[in-house]
Parts: sequence; structure tokens; C-alpha cells
Amino acid sequence: MFKDFNNIFTGACLRHYRNDFSQKNLARLRRFRQTPLARMKAKIIITPKKAVVDPQGITVKKALEHMGYTGVAGVHIGKYIEIDLAAGTDKATASKALNDAAHKLLSNPVIEDYKLEIE
Repeated sequence: MFKDFNNIFTGACLRHYRNDFSQKNLARLRRFRQTPLARMKAKIIITPKKAVVDPQGITVKKALEHMGYTGVAGVHIGKYIEIDLAAGTDKATASKALNDAAHKLLSNPVIEDYKLEIE
């Protein structure tokens, strides 16, 4: 969908610049058309709360000790989610919407904590 908008927008600009007959303007527009817009990425890290028993973490900790890895005090198994946001998305709006989604859908707030980062 965004590629279609980009082609329509740059096509309209190209017609405008062609009317100017300036090679400099045409070269500038061709460079613009090839430059992708910056996109943001959201990272959500979901881990069990400290008060909740993590059976996967306990199993991995025991396996590491059995394999000879010493000094492991604790293991917590969680989820890592990356979400690519559309170009031009407002960071504050995206943060609010993703916090809501992480709380309602992606995590179980009774037994899990989550951390949201937007780059």
C-alpha cells in the first residue's frame, strides 16, 4: 500500500518537475524516489514476574548445572517480540497503542511483566 502511495506522490512531483525542464530537479527527484523512508521498530520483552515460579527457567538452570556450567544463580525464560512500524508513525501514539496491546494481548499481566522499547 505504501509503495503505491510513494509512486503516486513521486509521479505527481515528477510531472511538476518535468514542466520545469530542469535536469537538476529530475536528478533530485530520482534520488528521492530511491531513498526509503525511515521506519521504527518496537521491541517487547516479556518475562515472568519474580514472585512467579518459572518451571522452564528451573529446568534450564538444572540442565546448565548438569552440563558443568557453574555460577548460574537463576534463569528466566520469556518472550521477545519485534514489531516493524509503518513509516511516518508517531512515536507517542505507537507507544500508547503498543503498551495497550502488550497489556491486553501479548502478555498475561497477572504472572508476566513486559518492557517496551521503540527505536
